[in-house]
Amino acid sequence: MKKLYDLSGLFLEYLKDMYSAEKQQIEYLPKFLPKLENNYLKKLVEQNLNDTKNHEKRIETIFTLLKDGYHLREDLVMEELLGRIDSLLKYSDNCEILDASFISSMQNIVHYEIATYGTLRSLAATLNYKTDIIDLLKKSLEEEKWFDIELTKLARENINLKAKGFFLET
Repeated sequence: MKKLYDLSGLFLEYLKDMYSAEKQQIEYLPKFLPKLENNYLKKLVEQNLNDTKNHEKRIETIFTLLKDGYHLREDLVMEELLGRIDSLLKYSDNCEILDASFISSMQNIVHYEIATYGTLRSLAATLNYKTDIIDLLKKSLEEEKWFDIELTKLARENINLKAKGFFLET
């Protein structure tokens, strides 16, 4: 990694990370959908995948607005978080436990994205980037926050209660 000399370099590093993170999710998350039991969880993940494709396009637009080429590299944080989902799903044959572990893993991913999109939006504002760039980042950030809220509600009101009931019955 080359040395960072200014905030615009830092901004580009985070943007490259998010570009990779979004691409990795588009590739990996469809593999997990058939393993999920809860229909609303499947619907949420499908919606998130559509949003993720839009996030990828928004990042490409930002690269274009900055007159910078697309930068493809592996975001190691996202690689680890996606690998965590894969390993957790291997540990249980119980669909309630699988759905609960999937939600917790997805929230780790979403929280990483919320933190990074928030940082990008803040840096873009500090750097006085075009309003278009800030708006694109804000839209992706808001979609991630919505997904996190929906996952939390589903876990609290349904999935975790069923998983807890599984343990009480055995």
